[in-house]
Amino acid sequence: MSETYAGPRIAFDEDAFDPMKVMAVTHHLMGHPLLKLDKLAALGRRLAAKNSVRSHNDEAKPDTSFHYAPDTHKAQWSAEMTLERIAEAKAWMSLLNVQQDPEYRTLVDEILEDVQPRVTKKDPGMSYRAGWIFITSPGAVTPFHCDHEHNFILQVAGSKTLRVWEPLDREVISEQGLELFNAAHSRDLVKWRPELDERAHLFELKPGMGGYMPTNAAHYVKNGNEVSITVSATYYTDLTRRRKLIYCANHAMRKTGLSPSPLGAGMDSAKLAGYRAARAVSHAVQKLRGRKPADLHLRYAPA
Repeated sequence: MSETYAGPRIAFDEDAFDPMKVMAVTHHLMGHPLLKLDKLAALGRRLAAKNSVRSHNDEAKPDTSFHYAPDTHKAQWSAEMTLERIAEAKAWMSLLNVQQDPEYRTLVDEILEDVQPRVTKKDPGMSYRAGWIFITSPGAVTPFHCDHEHNFILQVAGSKTLRVWEPLDREVISEQGLELFNAAHSRDLVKWRPELDERAHLFELKPGMGGYMPTNAAHYVKNGNEVSITVSATYYTDLTRRRKLIYCANHAMRKTGLSPSPLGAGMDSAKLAGYRAARAVSHAVQKLRGRKPADLHLRYAPA
């Protein structure tokens, strides 16, 4: 361990914490030995062998499709060369599901065990832990998108501008967009528009700064003038699982021609019970066919 590193020490306003609201955090991950570029390059080589690295070039914009960016905006070099020459690579790179690597699983646990006692008071059931490390060339952009998990995003080196929207703001993503995303993992209805920027939280992140982004919070990021290293530690809770299932139920109803009430507007418990019953039957069929249904209650997200 580096003498300068004394733990993540993630700080946020615990009294104001709301699992469904964006908030600023601070941390002390700088100096962590696993977050040096040489260690990250070695991790990148291991993950590239498992197809757990994602990249695109620095021509991507906020309105670029996040899903298709690696194909429409291909990085010029291999993952290994990009990591070794990130300052000149003109690329955005993400090391995916770093918890699958035994060494970096300890980093994910270190971060989340630091915050778990505090978030659990208002948001119990932490599980499906995962980690993502972003190594980014100057000026590169992470296109507009949303994710399923709660996320502590922590800036370690360099700077970047993070715009993130409240997840309950339906001017940003519609109910139908969230239903499609949660049920089919499709972001086809998750679209950035310039006028949305005035509704966003704006974080000018420097080392030691970060943010808490709830499930389904839309966001995009623009890197500063230096190489950037950012860590995201993500997880599910009882709340995220419940919301996801209700969106799935609404999506299934909408496919039959019905117009379900929005999440939180009534009938959620009934829809949840019905969807869980139908899902239990589906899981039983999958098991008979030799398939293993996803389990969001696992301690770690599978790669």
